Amino acid sequence: MKTQTPKEHITLLPHEVLEKIQKAKSEPTRLKALQANDSFALKTILQVNFREDLIFQLPEGPPPYTPDEGVAGEQLSPINKAIRQLQHCVSISKVPQWKKEQLFIRLLETVHAEDAKVLIAMKDKKLTEVYPNLTKKLVQKAYPTLNLGT
Repeated sequence: MKTQTPKEHITLLPHEVLEKIQKAKSEPTRLKALQANDSFALKTILQVNFREDLIFQLPEGPPPYTPDEGVAGEQLSPINKAIRQLQHCVSISKVPQWKKEQLFIRLLETVHAEDAKVLIAMKDKKLTEVYPNLTKKLVQKAYPTLNLGT
């Protein structure tokens, strides 16, 4: 018989964590939400958004893609695995421009539709416009060892 994971140990998707932070009324609650929902994907998204030296060689705004409208957690590829493709989309990557765009579109189409929107905002360094309660200071408090640049 399969045992269920207690609710407090379920890893939320990045968009779910960011929505929790946005709805939280106080900074301590936001901080706790970030720390309690630590994941590779979330940390990568936050790091890319706040580091000025990580620049994507991709057009601004959403590319033409088909969002995955499936149930959260049932996407083609788990975001913690799929997000590793971002390394090929930055300006220092030797991957040709057309391939960078293709990889990014494929990434968007394999993750939850709301996470795809988060990735687009992250690419354009606009997460704080979508989630005003998310600040660099808050992320630094939650993850002091995460390199967010200067």
